This record gives sequence, C-alpha cells and structure tokens, in this order.
Amino acid sequence: MAKYYSFIYTGQCPYLKSSHSIRIETAEVSSLGKLSPDYKKMGYSCEHSDDCPHLDEYGRCPVFIAAPDGPR
Repeated sequence: MAKYYSFIYTGQCPYLKSSHSIRIETAEVSSLGKLSPDYKKMGYSCEHSDDCPHLDEYGRCPVFIAAPDGPR
C-alpha cells in the first residue's frame, strides 16, 4: 500500500513576484535494490493557480516544479 505525505514548500512565485508557499502532495515509492524510499510529487494546492499565467502545459506552477520530490 502506498504512503502519501504532504508538506509546505516556499519558493519564488513569478505571478505574485514574491516568495509564496504551496502545499505539495507526494507518494512514497519503492525502488528495487534501494533500502530507503524515493518520493514522487503528485500534486499541489495553491489559491492562485486558477489565475496564474505561468503554469506549464501540464498545469504545474513554477513553485511546484522547483520543489523537491519529497519532504526534507
């Protein structure tokens, strides 16, 4: 069964032209031959994403793209 985590990440937002925090949802993924798990970003929550003109072709914001794959 997969484990899911969320964390807050703060990065530079080009839409707001300032530092902004978003919630990132991640899934713990296992890789053969590795003792420690890896993480994959699954989604994010941002109150400005509906109006943001800086989303990529997949609907991802620049702060989400810059975030690490898992909690630190």
